[in-house]
Amino acid sequence: MRCSTPGWEEDRQLGMGYEDGSGDVLFVTCRGEFLVWYADRDASQPAATVRTTYVERYPTDEEVAFQLRGLQSAPWRSAISEEEIRSRPKPWYGPRVMDDRRRFLAVSHWNGLDHVTPRHSYIDVFRLVDGGPEYALTLQVTDKVVGMDVLGDTLAVLVVRDVGGVVPERRVDWYDISTVDHAVNDARKESVTEP
Repeated sequence: MRCSTPGWEEDRQLGMGYEDGSGDVLFVTCRGEFLVWYADRDASQPAATVRTTYVERYPTDEEVAFQLRGLQSAPWRSAISEEEIRSRPKPWYGPRVMDDRRRFLAVSHWNGLDHVTPRHSYIDVFRLVDGGPEYALTLQVTDKVVGMDVLGDTLAVLVVRDVGGVVPERRVDWYDISTVDHAVNDARKESVTEP
């Protein structure tokens, strides 16, 4: 596996892992470009590496200016230049969770800057099957997701909503995701149906 993300090259830099309860561990690497799956947490090599929905994105002028203002107001002086900020791809995934049904959910198109409050967020759903993680679908939910959890077929998302004031509103929205597995199975059946 080779990361196409500048600065990451072949180094996977595995960080936080997500366990499914059976000993499998899933990692996000290359700023969200790949999922690396270990079928056994003690294995020395991954059982599978899959490409995600990753699209390389760079900070906008507004985001660069926001980061520079933050660095200038910090009590220490950072050696990071404007060019470095512009050339560093944005992370693809934000909040993530692995549920008890071996579904991995991750907020994609992530923008962690506090002042950016989109009208929608996208959550990529992967299922862990015997061969490794398999992309299922992408959910679109209202507002900026800053945290989430899944219990059974209920997805709870903590969102930030711009209500026109100085301080954005935070709330928890609930979604029924019981049809996710059925939708994936139906799509698979349709894709293999002969004309």
